[in-house]
Amino acid sequence: MASLYFTRLLIFFENLIHKAILLLELALFVRFLLKILGANPEALFVTTWYRFTEPFVAPFLRAFPDVIWFDRFVLDTSTIFAMVVYLLAMHILLMLLRFFFDE
Repeated sequence: MASLYFTRLLIFFENLIHKAILLLELALFVRFLLKILGANPEALFVTTWYRFTEPFVAPFLRAFPDVIWFDRFVLDTSTIFAMVVYLLAMHILLMLLRFFFDE
């Protein structure tokens, strides 16, 4: 009986981690699209979105130079790098959960 409870708890945490990272990846992807499409950074929605996602991208800022086309379109390499790192971190965390807590 305890084993079933423990398995369900493990599945719950795995699903929680998956959904949290999925939402984060979606938010970062929208940020990436806004930058690459040249969205007006003075628009309220764009400014709010950048502020919301800034804490998640901040550790990776300037790790690689951004690529700018036609003085308007920005390939935000920091956001791409952040998305890759968060995805890898999720997989590592899930592997550790399964390693230590899976029966």
